[in-house]
Amino acid sequence: MTPRLRFALTLFATLIGLSVLLLYTTLVEDVLFKGVAFCNADSIQLTFKTLGIGSAGLITGFLTSLLVLQDNYYPNLVLSAAVLAKVLIFVGCEANPSPFWYDLLLSTTLLSGLWMGYYGGIKFPLSPA
Repeated sequence: MTPRLRFALTLFATLIGLSVLLLYTTLVEDVLFKGVAFCNADSIQLTFKTLGIGSAGLITGFLTSLLVLQDNYYPNLVLSAAVLAKVLIFVGCEANPSPFWYDLLLSTTLLSGLWMGYYGGIKFPLSPA
C-alpha cells in the first residue's frame, strides 16, 4: 500500500469515525435518553445511558479499524482527542446539570468502548488486513 493511499484511508476513516461517533452519541443522549441527567434519573436509566454511550464507542472503534485496512490506530487517536476536548470544554458549562465525575465516567466509558472496538476490529477474522 502506498503512503498516499494509506494517508487517504486514514483521513477517510477519521472523518467517517467522527461522523459515526457524533451520530451515535446524539442518538443515545438526545433521542433515546433525552432529559436523563444525573440529578433527575434513577440508577437504571443512568446505567442504560452509560451502556448506550459505551456501545456507541464500540461501534465507532470497530468501524474505523475496519476502514483503514491495517493495524492503524491514528483515527482512534483523533477520536480520543475529540472526546477529551469535549470533556475539557463542555464540562464546565452552566447548562450541564450533571456533576463533573459523572461526565468524566461517561467519557471514560466512551473511550473504553472506542478502543475495545478498535481491538475487536483488528482481531476480527474477516477484516481485510
